[in-house]
Amino acid sequence: MGNRRHLERAFAAGELDLVLQYDNGARALGPHAVVGHDRTVLVAAPSHPLAPLASVPAERLLAYDFLVAEPGCTSEMMVDRFGRDLLAGAHLATITGSLSALLRLAGHGHGVSLLPELAVARELERGELVELRLAEPLRPVSIVAQWRPRLGRAERPLHALLDLARRADPLPEAMPRAEVS
Repeated sequence: MGNRRHLERAFAAGELDLVLQYDNGARALGPHAVVGHDRTVLVAAPSHPLAPLASVPAERLLAYDFLVAEPGCTSEMMVDRFGRDLLAGAHLATITGSLSALLRLAGHGHGVSLLPELAVARELERGELVELRLAEPLRPVSIVAQWRPRLGRAERPLHALLDLARRADPLPEAMPRAEVS
């Protein structure tokens, strides 16, 4: 587990045989497949001024900092991929460190963050963060598996793992891409 850059370097160096990442829109080289999907959510502290609104118009978001954990992290990728139109003109506040630091800052009212729901499920369940309901819903993000070709004896267990991940997809209605072997 690590940030995107770390995982990509380790995979390229042959240190990892399989990586699971949120789809950043870049074309994956080699064998890969969409194995699941996750909702994209905009989160803030329960005390945030936008939290009680039934629907948040995009222009209201521009008054608040958008928190991203670090350059290249999932929160930055989500803003780049799904929030570019939504957040045109917004101020991005980069937190050098970790997702947990970002979540603590958001939970204490220091901004909002755009993240996959799985990344904030515990905080949402505990009431430490709330999902801001946007006037226009956000698209889900795909979870992509990428693996090394010709894994030998590990090939069969790998495909069993990919099938298991597909069956656990919380958003099965999202259209998966075809597997590339």
